[in-house]
Amino acid sequence: MTFCLKNEESILKTYTEKHKEIEIELHQNGITNTRIALCHAQVSAMIDAIAEHVFKDAIDLSDICDAKRYLEGMAMRRIEEIAADHPFVQQFWDAFEYINSIRGTSFQLNHYATTDSQIAINLNEVYKVAARNYQALPEINEMRNLLKTSKRYKFIEANKTVRSSHNLPMKVTLSKATAINQA
Repeated sequence: MTFCLKNEESILKTYTEKHKEIEIELHQNGITNTRIALCHAQVSAMIDAIAEHVFKDAIDLSDICDAKRYLEGMAMRRIEEIAADHPFVQQFWDAFEYINSIRGTSFQLNHYATTDSQIAINLNEVYKVAARNYQALPEINEMRNLLKTSKRYKFIEANKTVRSSHNLPMKVTLSKATAINQA
C-alpha cells in the first residue's frame, strides 16, 4: 500500500494511457454498450498499471493476458444478457412455439395467417391451450407487461382488432389480440 501511494502518479499515468486504448479495443471487439466497455476498460487498465508498477517481477505476461481475456469475456456475456429477453418472456415464447409446432396448420395460436409477418395472439387462449398441453407459464398479468419488452417478437400493441379465421373455416371474424412483429 505504501509503495502504491508513493508511486501514485506513475500508476495513474499508466492507467490513464491504457484506459482509452482498451476502451476503443473493446468497442472494436463487439462490446457495443458504452457503459460496459468503460467499466471493463477501467479494470483492465488498472491490471496493466498494477502489473507494470507494483507486481513487476511477481506476475508474468500470460497471467495478465488471461485476466484481460477473462474481463473481455465477462463484458461479452453482459452484452448478451442485456440483449436477451426476460426469462419469463423466453419461457412464454418457447411454450408458444412448442404449442404451435404440435398443433395442425388448420388451427394455430396466431390469429394472423402464417404468411403474415406478424403474430396476433389472444393471451387467455394461449394460457388455456398451454394448460391443456402441460406447459407452465408465468402469471398472466405479469406477462401482459413483460410481453411489451419482448425482443424475440417485437410488441406492437395490445387489444388490437384483427381479422381472424379461427374456429370458422369459411368466415372471417374479428378478434381482440396482442399484435407482435416476428423477428
